[in-house]
Amino acid sequence: APTLGALELYWGMAGKGTGGGDMDPTRVIQGIAQAIGFISAGVMFRAGTTVRGATTAAVIWMAGALGIACGAGFYLLAGMALALCLAVTIVFSYALRWMPDSVKSED
Repeated sequence: APTLGALELYWGMAGKGTGGGDMDPTRVIQGIAQAIGFISAGVMFRAGTTVRGATTAAVIWMAGALGIACGAGFYLLAGMALALCLAVTIVFSYALRWMPDSVKSED
């Protein structure tokens, strides 16, 4: 929604002959990506030598990126990115189940 709002505001101003002035709709996208990165970093926890929540953080960031892409109208790109993200997440989830516990925990 923020991406759509920024683009609509920019094109609305450009349609009135003002050219949008010094408005830059990509600043909204930058702000969204920065905020999602901050939220993603908040779900990661370090416990000794291990880090927990990295996959959750990556999925949160990916959801934000997909929202930005859809808001900007890049539906094909968002669909391909979603398919790739789901494939990688599912494949690695199954791969982790088959790994021995000695490989999973690198203590």
